[in-house]
Amino acid sequence: GTLKDGTEFESTKDKQPELFYLGQNLIKGWDMGVEGMHEGGTREITVPPSLGFGAKAAGPIPANSTLYFRVALRHIEPKVEVTVLKKGEGPGAKCNDVVELYLKGGMKDGAEVFNSRLDDNEPVHMMIGDRHLPIGFIPSLVGMQEGETRKVVIPPSLAYGAKGVPPEDEKGVKAGSKIPPNSTMVFTFEMVKVHPVKTSN
Repeated sequence: GTLKDGTEFESTKDKQPELFYLGQNLIKGWDMGVEGMHEGGTREITVPPSLGFGAKAAGPIPANSTLYFRVALRHIEPKVEVTVLKKGEGPGAKCNDVVELYLKGGMKDGAEVFNSRLDDNEPVHMMIGDRHLPIGFIPSLVGMQEGETRKVVIPPSLAYGAKGVPPEDEKGVKAGSKIPPNSTMVFTFEMVKVHPVKTSN
């Protein structure tokens, strides 16, 4: 990614490819430019300020900047399978909203690993799009309404990947669960409350 004068503000060259969920990026023009690409394809995308960061500066990007991207699409991941078990009411949750929910789940055809109702019966708070959570949680939760229940199947690449979750990390800190590498995960989410992200005019 570069500015009009050639200043580079972002690059994944010589790094691991960036994994993202199409349709939930901060830069709307990025989603529009990438949509329809095929694996192995390369595109040059010009994003005007109105479809980028607009009149606000963003880190090294000045306000009202046109953004220039060169994108090489390496791989398209499998989709998350979503089944609505119970319909809810009200506005659907969006990326960056904070939600309160109950969840349970584990490996497909395996033992249950997570069950928030077994603790203090208080709902879990999380922000949709939090980078500490599996990226597959985004399509799993976006659009959920209060009172809605969903069952989702998340492929390994969008869950815990080739590393899985060891019983403890390299520093010996226990994770509380063990998920083998390349595990397909199955979760049930019950939406309790949606707290929309605050936006400034």
